Amino acid sequence: MSKFLVETPTNCNLLFYESVGSTNEEAKRLAVSGVDSGTVVWAREQLSGKGRHGRTWSSPPGNLYASIVQRPSCKLSEGPQIGFVTSVSLIESIQSLTGINATLKWPNDLLINEKKVAGILLESFASENDKLDWIIIGVGVNIMNCPSDIKNTTCLYAEGGKVSVETLLQGFLVNLYTKISEWDEHGFERVRNQWMMYAPIQGSSVRVRLPIGEVTGKYCGLDSSGNLIIETEKGIKSIETGEVFPVVSNYNE
Repeated sequence: MSKFLVETPTNCNLLFYESVGSTNEEAKRLAVSGVDSGTVVWAREQLSGKGRHGRTWSSPPGNLYASIVQRPSCKLSEGPQIGFVTSVSLIESIQSLTGINATLKWPNDLLINEKKVAGILLESFASENDKLDWIIIGVGVNIMNCPSDIKNTTCLYAEGGKVSVETLLQGFLVNLYTKISEWDEHGFERVRNQWMMYAPIQGSSVRVRLPIGEVTGKYCGLDSSGNLIIETEKGIKSIETGEVFPVVSNYNE
């Protein structure tokens, strides 16, 4: 392990690893040991990268893999809002550095032409009083390569976006901490509105895979907590957890 010279916000402590099992697992270990908020674990490659729902995340060198330890002053129920803060920060950084127009998929994926280019994984721990002790913000961006065995994935280079891992990490961290400060000061509403600017057009048809079953309807945006709102045949439904797919005939999951 070593520190790597990337210019970061003053409230960041960047730790660089050539190789690690999982940046999220290492960040959790450090969080439990008491490291300061703003500790960033960055690795050239992950040997056991993690995705949502326990999935693996292919992690060869050439892409961005980073996990950030945060100790926000918020309730456990407000923790998922940090995922939306992160999504907006990341998509704005990618667009400003590459010129590529990306979109956001609820809750924490970034897409280019309906193909996944980046994902965010949140993991947290709360004490008995429902206050977050820490939250890990895991970020993975396909920059130079993407999994060959997973459908509907892409990388920035394949889409014409030439940016180095170091440049993207630096720009993202600066943007992230600016938006975290805005979230602390103004609450979730501003973040919610920013997120929806990059999300599907309201009224578009979506299918949501739930923990049990699935539901189809029209996308209506986010509620004040970040839950997905869709209009179904049975009325308006608020969804706290699930996986969204567009309703198009040529889309393969």
